[in-house]
Amino acid sequence: MKPKVLFATQNKHKRDELARLLPTIDVVMLDNDVIMPEETGVTFEGNALLKARGFAQTREMWVLADDSGLEVDALDGAPGVYSARYSSEGTDEANRQKVLQTLNGTPSSATMVSVMALVSPTGNQVTTRGQVRGTITTARGDYGFGYDPIFYVDSLKKTFGEVTPEEKSRLSHRALAVKQLIDTPLWRNFLNGTD
Repeated sequence: MKPKVLFATQNKHKRDELARLLPTIDVVMLDNDVIMPEETGVTFEGNALLKARGFAQTREMWVLADDSGLEVDALDGAPGVYSARYSSEGTDEANRQKVLQTLNGTPSSATMVSVMALVSPTGNQVTTRGQVRGTITTARGDYGFGYDPIFYVDSLKKTFGEVTPEEKSRLSHRALAVKQLIDTPLWRNFLNGTD
């Protein structure tokens, strides 16, 4: 039987991506009617831990949480921790459009950030961070979600919206954070069923 971890998200795209990154783990996500904690942290680490701690305590199980976003250099790091709610509508398309409209044609480098937080039922915790550098471009590609279609990665010569899910699972910010996570002592405790 696979070890089970609760992924503190209601975003199916994120859950599917994590399941591809952790094929030997039973990754379950939250139902849509669950009330998510308000993301009041000022850092990705703070928000990821806020979600993971809350559900680890109430569900008494191992919980993984992710907080991720886009930091645009020409916008002084915005949208940053507000990436999911950057526009008033809060949709992926509206958020992308706001970034492009705010830049108004100004070229800019940017960073995609993902912080993974793992919290045990007794409150032991660890966070890891993955980052990928790129540039902002007009939307291209039908893959991905969030800011993927406007994030161009020089080494790929493609946006994250143009790479397949399998390609993205090898080199995305979330993939890098997960690779670091599985090297931590707390992850080994999770696999061994100890805390």
